[in-house]
Amino acid sequence: MSSSSFSNNTAEVALKPGSIAPDFTLKTTPDQTVSLKDFRGSPVILAFYPADFSPVCGDEMSLYNEILPEFQRFGAEILGISVDGV
Repeated sequence: MSSSSFSNNTAEVALKPGSIAPDFTLKTTPDQTVSLKDFRGSPVILAFYPADFSPVCGDEMSLYNEILPEFQRFGAEILGISVDGV
């Protein structure tokens, strides 16, 4: 995704499990965005993958879709984030 609300001064540091992630905003379509802050108060799973149409990534996203009811049982949302264009 090409757009982010991170400033250039944001340190690149791995977060520990359970940490609050910094907010970010990414394009979901050319004219729509989603922000992490929209999900505050609920568990969020960030699934990063390199490309929509690679076989491995497609399989990974299909697996997440199959177990989506388990995530939902805990009130969690899953956001897939790839390097593909909008």
